[in-house]
Amino acid sequence: MNDNFNASRFWAYLTKLLVERWRTNLLRLGILFGCLLIIELWMASVSYDRDETSYDRAAGILLPIFSIILLVSGCFFASEMLSGARRKAERIGALTFPVTPFENWLARWTISIPLYLVCFLVCMYVADAFRVAFFSAIYPKTPIEFISIWRREDYDGEVFLNAWLMYFWCTAVYALGSILFVKRSILKTTLTLFILFWITAFVVLGLVMVSSGNYNNIFESVLVAYGWVSVLFLWWLSYSCFKEMEVVDDFSFNGSKAWVVGYCMVSVLFISICSMFDKSALDAVGQHSVDETAIFLERTVEKRIAPISVVQFEDSSSTDLADEYNLTLAVAVEVNYVNDASKCSVIYPEQVIQVRQQGDTLYYTYNPELYKRDREDMNFVNGPDGMADASSACYEGKIAYQIKGVDGKVRTAVDKHYNDANKVRIVINTLPGNLAVRQTSRQSTLIGAGKTKGVSVEGGFSLELDSLSHIDALSVVGMRVFKVGTAQVNRLVVTLRKNEDDEGEMETRFNTDYPAVINHVVVKGAGKLSGLSKMSCKRIELLPDTVGSITLEVKDVKRKMVLE
Repeated sequence: MNDNFNASRFWAYLTKLLVERWRTNLLRLGILFGCLLIIELWMASVSYDRDETSYDRAAGILLPIFSIILLVSGCFFASEMLSGARRKAERIGALTFPVTPFENWLARWTISIPLYLVCFLVCMYVADAFRVAFFSAIYPKTPIEFISIWRREDYDGEVFLNAWLMYFWCTAVYALGSILFVKRSILKTTLTLFILFWITAFVVLGLVMVSSGNYNNIFESVLVAYGWVSVLFLWWLSYSCFKEMEVVDDFSFNGSKAWVVGYCMVSVLFISICSMFDKSALDAVGQHSVDETAIFLERTVEKRIAPISVVQFEDSSSTDLADEYNLTLAVAVEVNYVNDASKCSVIYPEQVIQVRQQGDTLYYTYNPELYKRDREDMNFVNGPDGMADASSACYEGKIAYQIKGVDGKVRTAVDKHYNDANKVRIVINTLPGNLAVRQTSRQSTLIGAGKTKGVSVEGGFSLELDSLSHIDALSVVGMRVFKVGTAQVNRLVVTLRKNEDDEGEMETRFNTDYPAVINHVVVKGAGKLSGLSKMSCKRIELLPDTVGSITLEVKDVKRKMVLE
């Protein structure tokens, strides 16, 4: 055995370990699968509704639950890396077996880390397949989907990347702990992490208070990179400690164990430095600072409101801010539905927008402080830190924004409808029912996912329906662009009217990449309606007024349609 690694020898030893533990491992996987299946069926039974036709609520709930189970069980299996070699007699056989230390460690690492991850994912998706197959038959109208371990529309891709980093780092720590602490490794490793966590927290808190620094996104990326490097380093440390392991359990800080202590000290110091780093130092490396008088479009606040039935724009000044300052401040009003009145709220950029509620009507307008500024002082910046590139965000169609919640805590969300015409957002969370939205020509409206009784939108440039929207009655007045997606609308009333400048008829254009479902379309007034070629309409009723006519464009009709 002159070489450090031989594939056939490694495979033979790996097979030996699997055969020796197959009963124990099979029992553990059976218990794991049973727990996952019970959780799947239970969460699905309480989440689905026969009237629910919009989205798969169970899949969104199951993902964080299974993520926690994967993390906890992964740490447990990683701490069992030295299984079969904990007692003195077992250790003699494990260390004297005719394989190299690297092959011995790699076989145990393969079983505890990657092989368990594969087994967990197989168990999860088999259990998930039971849920999808069983409940799809019971609720055929609900789009039941498999759980995605890579990316969901609800979560940003960076969240998934950081979640996988946490999993691999934690399992690497517990794998190292199983070798450092031969007996009760999971308990001792957890206690060590707990102590290190509080040491780091106190050091970071002290340094931040002394330096008055601010955490910065640049160093968040550095910390993520350090985390991935740490995973590889911890795996190397576990191998190095395993190679130096002796029959007699004699703990000391010599050799590789000194590296472990050094890694802990460097990690605490590195995290502390990143946390105390002040943003002013960015100027020294060529980054542009944000003016203190800047207006942050992506810094929003959340206020509690009572359930509303009307959203209305009111002009508090005779000056049109966009025309006066040549600014694109079109406001996008996004309406989402919640199931509890205590969750009703409005989220808006306080520097730009002012809101007030009177009865069941929510009024919004531009902040009067904007009218007091000169055009030269109008420095609008994008992103929570003011450093985001608006053009890149428009190209990607999304941008992160900051929310200061009702509880005072700051969180981050992602606007996935960001474009040149929707740079200022108002997010309204209210109860489903009847809602009227009254806009001006520059504003746009977005109706979120969920079922509601009636929606009326008057004015504004565009209206967009979430593809998972289900509206019983929808009324649209004077709209230029109507983005339908795959929404379901029982009855749609479109009222056409002349342009505000009275220069010819206004065209209302439907825009959809997929066939929506609209049972009954009623077109009133005078003007042009186009884009119905992909609309799945059973009946179109035309009611022109007495002084005008309706021009209707309908193409590629592939099913029965009644025109009146």
